[in-house]
Amino acid sequence: MNEQERLKLAEHLAGMKFQRARSEIRKLDPQANLKYFRNAFGTQRWHTAYELPNEGIKITLVEQAEQKPVADSNLVRVTPVYVEAIVEDLPKRG
Repeated sequence: MNEQERLKLAEHLAGMKFQRARSEIRKLDPQANLKYFRNAFGTQRWHTAYELPNEGIKITLVEQAEQKPVADSNLVRVTPVYVEAIVEDLPKRG
C-alpha cells in the first residue's frame, strides 16, 4: 500500500466512531492481529493497534481522555474520545 492509499485509509477511519473503525479494520484483513488495546501512550492518550499481515500495514487508533465533573462530588469521570487513525507500513521481517 503506497503513501497516498495509507493517508486515504487513515482519513476514512478517522471519520468513523471507534467501534465502527475497529469493525472496518477486521473487514480489511480477516487475519488482522490486535497488538494492544487502549494502551497508554503519554498523558491521557490511548492507542489501540492492529497489524494487517495480508495488507502489510499497521493501523493505530488514537483516543484522548475527556474529563467531565461528576455532579455533587469532587470526582471527575474520564471518557475516551476517538480522535485519529495512524496507518503505517509493517516493518520487513527477515
